[in-house]
Amino acid sequence: MTPTAVELCSRIVRLIRTTLHFEVPGANTDLIASGLIDSMGLVSLVVELEQEFGCEIPLEAFDLECFRSVDRMASFMASALAPQALAAAPAIDAHEGAIGG
Repeated sequence: MTPTAVELCSRIVRLIRTTLHFEVPGANTDLIASGLIDSMGLVSLVVELEQEFGCEIPLEAFDLECFRSVDRMASFMASALAPQALAAAPAIDAHEGAIGG
C-alpha cells in the first residue's frame, strides 16, 4: 500500500529531526532558502530518504526543487512510490517522479 501524504510528511519530518537535528517550522517552509538545510545536510537527508523508502535517487536526475520543503519531498516520494511506478524498476527519476533505470 502506498503511504498517504500525511504519512509521508510525518516520516520525512521524523527523518529530518533524527538526521539533521532540528524541528521543521512548517510543511511549506523552504528548508534550503531558510538555511536550515545546507549541501551536506541535503546529501544526508537524501541518503536517509533512500533508505527509508527503499529507493535510489540518481545524482544525474536530482532536482533540488523537489527537496526544498517537506511538502515537496512528500509529493515527490508519493509519485515515485505509486504502485505502477514501483513495478517498473528500482531507481527514481527525480525529474519525472517516476521509477526508471
